[in-house]
Amino acid sequence: MVRTYVRFLTPGAFFAEEYSVEVPGRDPAAMASIAKPEAFAFQFYSVSVLDDEEGRELISSQFDVSCFYYIDALVYTADQLAEISATEYRTVIDNMRSNGWDKVAFCRTGNFRPLLEGDEVIFSGNDDRGQAPARQR
Repeated sequence: MVRTYVRFLTPGAFFAEEYSVEVPGRDPAAMASIAKPEAFAFQFYSVSVLDDEEGRELISSQFDVSCFYYIDALVYTADQLAEISATEYRTVIDNMRSNGWDKVAFCRTGNFRPLLEGDEVIFSGNDDRGQAPARQR
């Protein structure tokens, strides 16, 4: 039997924290609308589950892993962040350029994440976006 899960990401001290929930299907809009407010992204994955002779579940490695869906995020290029404030966003801009990231997602929780090929921004319908970076005056 194949089970499908959604893995939600929430802010952590150094790395994102994760929690997973089994779901009946892969509906990004539904997941965005039910995500906890502290969740800034999610992705789907599947596992195969078999019972052995003793009734124990044997669970495969994850497969069919989706892109990341960033909930209510805003998308920026390095040039756009530099235009807003090259000094305030220097670390993000330097990371983008040194890692070859064309765009980052500014998440509703206030953190930046690389927006990699295939990743998407999805809106929850709750208009829960984080405070956008403001232009310095």
